[in-house]
Amino acid sequence: MSTTSNAAEPASPPAYYPWIDSLKGFGIFLVVLGHVSTTTAVTQTLFAFHMPLFFFIFGLLFHHHSLQTTLIRKTRRLLIPYLFFALITWGYWVVIERHIRHQSNPIMHALGNIIIARGGTDNYPYNAPLWFLPCLFITELLFALGYASLFEKIGEHSKKPRISATIIAILALAGLLLGYACSRSLLPTRLPLTLDIVPVGFTFYALGFLCRPMLLQNIQSLPQTVSRYQTDSDNRCSRCNSHRYIPRKTLDAIISVILFTTVWLITQATKLTVDLNNMTISNPWWLLIASATGITASVLFARAIDCTPIRYLGTISLTAMCIHEPVKRILIRFNGIITQLGDDGVRQNIFWSLVITLITLLVAAAVYEILKRILPVSVGLTYRS
Repeated sequence: MSTTSNAAEPASPPAYYPWIDSLKGFGIFLVVLGHVSTTTAVTQTLFAFHMPLFFFIFGLLFHHHSLQTTLIRKTRRLLIPYLFFALITWGYWVVIERHIRHQSNPIMHALGNIIIARGGTDNYPYNAPLWFLPCLFITELLFALGYASLFEKIGEHSKKPRISATIIAILALAGLLLGYACSRSLLPTRLPLTLDIVPVGFTFYALGFLCRPMLLQNIQSLPQTVSRYQTDSDNRCSRCNSHRYIPRKTLDAIISVILFTTVWLITQATKLTVDLNNMTISNPWWLLIASATGITASVLFARAIDCTPIRYLGTISLTAMCIHEPVKRILIRFNGIITQLGDDGVRQNIFWSLVITLITLLVAAAVYEILKRILPVSVGLTYRS
């Protein structure tokens, strides 16, 4: 059976797809920008898809291992960095930033939440984006468990690909609806281990898995140029007597800009509000449409800008996710004083928001390079790697 039509049992992918690192790099840029800027049009648009994009990427990269191997690998790559950066940023918050920002959040509550891992800015006053790591950890374990216990049994059936893909799609839809129900304040409190965010994460993780055959196989065979004309001689260029072509990357960039604009129009027209950390989802169906559009645009744009610097951002994306929040707060305060715009003025200014985003990513790169050499386990690596 052809693997290109098999959504639920893709062939083993090659070890490395460079454009996926570029997709991660572009994604972390959008995450940091979304957390720096407070311009409504920017935040509404980016929040509609930037975190679903990361769940989608990890679903795209899913590869079946034994549950024990999966647990060990994900603990090393996600939980150890989570604990390390949570303790470091919590200590910085207790000693310095809590007093500067005049916050009254209980210190021990914030410390205990590192283990309890309940989402919400109040539970992570020192570093809110950390919710993503335990949420992704639980999501990946649940998907691996479901794959091992259910889909392998279905594999004995002659229609396995279709049945498995249908089950995954149904579970993805159920996750979206369950996550929306959680966002409607049906729960008396936030659940531990980010279990109230996991259903939405599972939705986009499953969608990434379902898109594996198309994105990891078919996309590699796309032509690098697209003819603007038909092949008949009447449509040849009069000067060079040859066909004109649009480079594939240029076409990808043009389409991605159109799709990003579509996401902006959707969020503005529907007043879509999304904040997974604080479990705010105004409409699940518009979230699905906006996220799918934004993810598609991001894939195309990442392919268009694929290059070594952007790939490197993808390599450090985990570290950037873990430290960008306290770093950008320092830069915002410093910039606000220097420019006399104040914190709010800097964050409302798209130019300064972009500058702070880039500097934050440079700081994350420096931290990554240092830790990679002296304590690689803190960034999800091993001494051997």
